Amino acid sequence: MGNLITNLRTLSTGRLITLMGAGAAILLALVYLTMKMAAAPMVPLYTGIESEAAGTVLQRLDQMGVTYQVQGESTILVPSDQAARLRMTLAADGLPSGGPVGYELLDSDQGSRVLMHRPGIAWPEAADAVAEALALPLEPAQAA
Repeated sequence: MGNLITNLRTLSTGRLITLMGAGAAILLALVYLTMKMAAAPMVPLYTGIESEAAGTVLQRLDQMGVTYQVQGESTILVPSDQAARLRMTLAADGLPSGGPVGYELLDSDQGSRVLMHRPGIAWPEAADAVAEALALPLEPAQAA
C-alpha cells in the first residue's frame, strides 16, 4: 500500500486526473451493468396498435408511473413482471380502444351471426385449414 501512495505522488497532475477519470468511468460502467442486469426484461404490451390508441395507452402508463419503451411505430414494451397486470388494468379502463377486432365481437347483440356474414373471410378455406391442422378427415368445403 505504501508503494502505491509513493507511486501516485510521483505522477504529474495531468496523469492523476486521467487516472481518476478512468477509475470513475469503470465505476460508472459497473453500476450501469449492475442496474441493467437487475431490471426486468422488456416485453410487448401491445403490438400493431393504432397511433391514437397508443397515445391514450401511453398517457395512462405515465399516470401509473410505469416505465415503458416504444419500439417502431406500433409496439409498446413494458417490464415483463408487470405486463399481465398492466394488460388487465388497461382492459378494465377500456384501453386500448380501436385496433383489430378480437373476442369483443362476440359480445355484440348479434353474436356469432356477425362472424358468419363478415365480408372477406373465406369460410370454406378456413375450415379446410383447421381440419388439416387437426389432421381430421373432412370433405372439401363448397363455397356458399
